[in-house]
Amino acid sequence: MEPHPDEFDCQIIVLALLIQIRLPLSSIFRQKGEPAPLFNAVDGVLGAADGARDATDGVRADTVGAANGVLDAADSARVATDGIRGAADGDRGVADDIRGTVDGIRGAVDGIRGAVDGIQGAVCSVADDVWDAVRGICGAVHGVCGVVHVVGGTVDGICSAFGGTVDIVRGAVHGVYA
Repeated sequence: MEPHPDEFDCQIIVLALLIQIRLPLSSIFRQKGEPAPLFNAVDGVLGAADGARDATDGVRADTVGAANGVLDAADSARVATDGIRGAADGDRGVADDIRGTVDGIRGAVDGIRGAVDGIQGAVCSVADDVWDAVRGICGAVHGVCGVVHVVGGTVDGICSAFGGTVDIVRGAVHGVYA
C-alpha cells in the first residue's frame, strides 16, 4: 500500500526539521526491527486528521438528509394548499376537505419540526466528532513533543559525557606534564 501524499510530505518536513535542530538520525529511522518513534507520532497526527475529515463527511451526509426532510415537508405543505384550493372550488364536503387539508398542514409542520431536529442532531454530532478529532491531534502532538524531548535529553547526555571525558583526558595530560 502506497503512503498517502500528505504523509510523505509530512515525513519530509519532519526530516528537514530534525536535520535543522541536529538530532541524531537514529530518532528518525528504524533500527533493526524497532519502530521509528517520531514517524509513529506523525502517523498518529495524520490519523487524527483523517478522523476529522471523516467527521466532516458524516456531517455533510446528515445535513443533506435533514435538508431532504425539509423539502419533503414543503412538498406536503404544497399538496395541502392544493387541497384547500380544491375545497374552495368544490360544492359539497367543503368543510371536510378543509379539515383534511388542515390535518395535512399539521403533518407538514410536524415534518418540518422533525427535519429541524435532524439538523440539530447532525450539528451536535459533527461538533462531537470534531472535538474528538482535535483531542486526537493534540494527543499525537504531545507524543511528538515527548519523542523530541527524549531525543534532546539523549543528545544532551551524550554531549555531557563527551565533555566529561575530554575534561578527564585534559586533567590526565596536565598531570603527566606538570
